[in-house]
Amino acid sequence: MFFDRDGVLNKDTSYIDSTKRIEILHNNLEKILDIIEEKGIEDSIKVIVSNQSGIAREYFTIDVADKIMKKVILDIKGYFDIDAYLFAPYHISGRHLFESPDDANYFRKPNPGMINFILSKYGVDKNNSILFGDRETDKLAALNAGLSNDNIFII
Repeated sequence: MFFDRDGVLNKDTSYIDSTKRIEILHNNLEKILDIIEEKGIEDSIKVIVSNQSGIAREYFTIDVADKIMKKVILDIKGYFDIDAYLFAPYHISGRHLFESPDDANYFRKPNPGMINFILSKYGVDKNNSILFGDRETDKLAALNAGLSNDNIFII
């Protein structure tokens, strides 16, 4: 089970650079729980996959992004547990340089890098995987990774 973060789990307030700016979207979480129950997939591996170009643009650091991610996970624990998270800290206009700029774009949604990494790492069947997102880039990343359109939910 894949989740975008901003706009799905928490309010997208543009470049969240502090744990104090996290606003959990309880209505979305209730909708997600209903879908999970309807599909009967409560015991699935749950992973957040999130573009975080603010790191490349030096609006905040990887350490800050990590703290924010952990705080979101803690705040939604009453709904469900998150098993892992990935974020793509890359962006073409970024000032922060990474070791593998040729591969960096593959991990940014709408490209399937983060999803494919999790599918491979955990041996997950893409035919039984679902994604919750809020943007077309989320949907395209899931489709590019081979997930079924029937298993993509734009919240």
